[in-house]
Amino acid sequence: MNRKDLLSNVLAISLATGKVRWTHTYNSPNGGPDGVNVAGGVVYGATNHAAFALDAATGRQLWSRTLTATQRPMIIAYKLGATGKLPDTVGS
Repeated sequence: MNRKDLLSNVLAISLATGKVRWTHTYNSPNGGPDGVNVAGGVVYGATNHAAFALDAATGRQLWSRTLTATQRPMIIAYKLGATGKLPDTVGS
């Protein structure tokens, strides 16, 4: 299980033991709670100024991109079709 606190810090918690497996610290306050999304072994989330991706097994940051808008970022998840691509109807 992955969770994010109000400082955008991400924790992976073992469902079997309840112990923290790893933590990735951002210390970036946001109004949350806005959580994270997990897909394909990657944890996606956002701080108040950046979007990020973490390796779900280790917590290692895979990438981070600074956001230029003054609004809080929002992570949206879609279920991919059989082709691994978003359906053509998304956004139409």
